Amino acid sequence: MLKHLGVAGLVLLPAFNVAHADEPDALRGKMYAQQLCAGCHAIGTEEQPSPLAAAPPFLKVAKINAHTAESFADWLGTAHPVINGVAVKPPVAGDILAYIRGLVAEKKNAGAAPPLSSSRSG
Repeated sequence: MLKHLGVAGLVLLPAFNVAHADEPDALRGKMYAQQLCAGCHAIGTEEQPSPLAAAPPFLKVAKINAHTAESFADWLGTAHPVINGVAVKPPVAGDILAYIRGLVAEKKNAGAAPPLSSSRSG
């Protein structure tokens, strides 16, 4: 069975690389954040402390606009503590950064009233 899983992983690997040929994607970033970051950081829109006190919640990080995808990837590779032994490549860092940047807007939208229906009864 493991042999079959290995082959499936090899089949999916090229598709994974192709997926990063486009712009950073917040949905992929959320997936990566859940896998790589959630052990230390609070990654959601809720105001809550991170599991690791020294790790700022992503919502706080989202309010810092100083990062570009390249500088964020460089920072992850040099200044950030090792992430579960994984070297985060620039495309993945770009996706995570896209997710982080979207958190403030997502939080605002979550607190907003639902849109009014445009249909008329009568």
